[in-house]
Amino acid sequence: MSGLSTRARFFQFAHDFRRNAKVPFEYGVRGDRLVLRLADAMDFLTRKDYGDNWVSEAHEQFCGLNLAGWSAVAERAGFHVDPASRAWRNDWVIEHRIAPVASLTSLDGDPIDWPDTRQLLVARR
Repeated sequence: MSGLSTRARFFQFAHDFRRNAKVPFEYGVRGDRLVLRLADAMDFLTRKDYGDNWVSEAHEQFCGLNLAGWSAVAERAGFHVDPASRAWRNDWVIEHRIAPVASLTSLDGDPIDWPDTRQLLVARR
């Protein structure tokens, strides 16, 4: 894995993620750009550097839901979501691991801010 470019890792991740996590991972190629859902992009970008445990990383989907989505799942399961729950962005990860090799844009090419990269959900019964 260490010898692959970020782009080559993306294609390997798409293959492995579909097979191992058994979730849809749709993308398109427009020139030199990849077009995909923000959640899918972040699933790849937050794990692209984990070559030593690549197979394990490709078994789990982390970015499919935001904090509001996870909170709704917890509430449907009978939990009360504590106000201490929150999401945040780890700017160090963005600055040092992700932004040097990727950028996010809308379909029109307008820049998109980096989303939250971490969530803490506190739920009680």
